[in-house]
Amino acid sequence: MQQAPETNDPFKGFPFPKGTTLLQCHLYAGAKNICSGAFAHRKAAIQLIWEGAGIVWHPWIDRALSSFCDYNWITWTGPAASAKSFNASLIGLLYWLEYPEGTSVIMASTTRDALSRRLWYYIQDLHSRIAKRPDLTIGQALYSEYMIRLRAGDKKNGIFGLAIEDGPVEEALHNLIGYHNTRVLLVVDEAQGTREAIFQACDNLSKNPEFKALLLGNAESREDPHGRFSEPLDGWLSVDPDTSEQWETRGGPARGLGCCVFFDGRKSPAITEADGSHKYPFLINRRQIHDALAYHGSSEHPRFWSQSIGFWPPVGITQTVLDERIVLNNHLREPATWYTDYQQCAVLDPSYEGGDRKVFLPFKIGQVPAEDGARTWRIEFGTAIELKISVRLDQEIHYQIFHQCVEVCRQLNIPPNRFALGSSGEGGGLLSIFRREWGPVIGIEEAGKVSDRPVSAVNPRPASEEYDRVVSELCFAVREFACNDALRMMPPEAIKEFCARRWEMRSKKIRVETKSEMRKHYPRSPDYADSVSFAVELARRLGAVAGTELKNQPQNDWMEWQREYDDMIADENSFMYPSSLD
Repeated sequence: MQQAPETNDPFKGFPFPKGTTLLQCHLYAGAKNICSGAFAHRKAAIQLIWEGAGIVWHPWIDRALSSFCDYNWITWTGPAASAKSFNASLIGLLYWLEYPEGTSVIMASTTRDALSRRLWYYIQDLHSRIAKRPDLTIGQALYSEYMIRLRAGDKKNGIFGLAIEDGPVEEALHNLIGYHNTRVLLVVDEAQGTREAIFQACDNLSKNPEFKALLLGNAESREDPHGRFSEPLDGWLSVDPDTSEQWETRGGPARGLGCCVFFDGRKSPAITEADGSHKYPFLINRRQIHDALAYHGSSEHPRFWSQSIGFWPPVGITQTVLDERIVLNNHLREPATWYTDYQQCAVLDPSYEGGDRKVFLPFKIGQVPAEDGARTWRIEFGTAIELKISVRLDQEIHYQIFHQCVEVCRQLNIPPNRFALGSSGEGGGLLSIFRREWGPVIGIEEAGKVSDRPVSAVNPRPASEEYDRVVSELCFAVREFACNDALRMMPPEAIKEFCARRWEMRSKKIRVETKSEMRKHYPRSPDYADSVSFAVELARRLGAVAGTELKNQPQNDWMEWQREYDDMIADENSFMYPSSLD
């Protein structure tokens, strides 16, 4: 067995005990980040452990390993065939071998099938290729149980596979937060499709003395978990997909800033190196990129961006109510500039249809200058408030909601006829209390007939010909106003929810997925998005139309329309629909 050298290179004269082998020196120095640094020693350890095992080293392994050594919260993004899962498995296995007594490695994917095909497949393959040697502890393998443990009965020290989308989310959370050890590494494959709640468990995992997280994914949307954790510290406009290869991020609940590594398919070692396609047949190559380009027909196709380049496309791959292009190009996160009067309004999503957050959302509505001396509608959202409900109070829940809303409305000088709430289901009883105790509050039903109002100023078709049900009309009214640059300061939670809620064409009409369908891929009910939908609906009832340009009209005309509307809302039947939910 090789002994540690006595020279200062590469261990800088570190006083290892006599008899410490070369591999043990590299494992220790890599784990402690001493001597020549974690990267150099971990690379050397890999080459010693898997010497002759058929691992083909390439520059992307260097980049992957370097990011892991330098940061505690890492995201990798890249195309198909960029070896992300292999590299993560190699590094995860090495991390445990460095310090098996005191290390927990969790290899997580969406389902057992996905886990078996990628992360756990490589863990099993790499572990089985390790030659037995007295200076390395490799543990007991229970591959079929997704476990490599230090010793019999040990559920703490080892490598554990976890399918986080199989079964209730509470069960997955419980499984994750139960890991307490000196060192904990969480590797998440397919992070773009992983439940948001899973990342909440990282708050608990971060309490371990050393916690690292490695998130792998395909670049589908900047608003999914993988995209959000990959956002550059200085914003998306600070990176260029043609030149940027790595950038710092805000990270997550782990020590220090994070890092995102972009493995650009166009710069694959199979392309940039001489004879690269033969040296690295497992990496994406020039022919595959050309074939994908021919198949998709355009280099701007979102799937070409995600699967061949590995960077976020201008538009999300799945059709969602909003996407990052709409958000960025139409200033949804920016404040409004008001040149004329505006009206202060507010809405409430009481969340009686499965949500758990009762969101009160104030907003301003008015007109702002457009081109050629015209004016257009603008809505600016205020700070959303989650109402606090106590089961210990003697006051009935409906009245707790009522008093909190009325108090805030009075502080903001919002009259009853500028306040709306969702009145589906139990919301109808809440609406009756508001009207009886306060005044002519507006109820917004999410069921019944789709309206015959025009979709927008540029699309005069009645909404009833465009949408399958009221929920679809409400959601797409937000999209129409957003695409016409009419929305400002949208709550971040609402943006996430709209960018996650999917839609499709069915029987020639737009159909937005139901909340129960959405919960299969998103962890919470879209309560903030619902409150924004109600706000836009109230604005529409006050006369606003997406894309409208008003010319040669006095600026106070819309105030007159509102006064007419005040008279109209005295008739409850004019704004109530049948209460049958779809």
